[in-house]
Amino acid sequence: MSFVSELRRRQVFRTAAWYGGVAWVAIEVANTVFPNFGLPQRSVRAVIVTALLGLPLVLALAWWFDLSAAGLRRESS
Repeated sequence: MSFVSELRRRQVFRTAAWYGGVAWVAIEVANTVFPNFGLPQRSVRAVIVTALLGLPLVLALAWWFDLSAAGLRRESS
């Protein structure tokens, strides 16, 4: 079994796509709302950096665990 097919089977690509979408929405909301509350620009940068640093963690969790109708379970090899 190839590495790419293993990534597909464990739904890592799907998780990355969902995370990218949610991170993009969070960044856009922060970019729109934070200035209205008088928060400094570094607050928006903090959201961006958090989103970037969270990606490897989310991908690792997607590799190790499977979210199914039965709930969260450890992925078997």
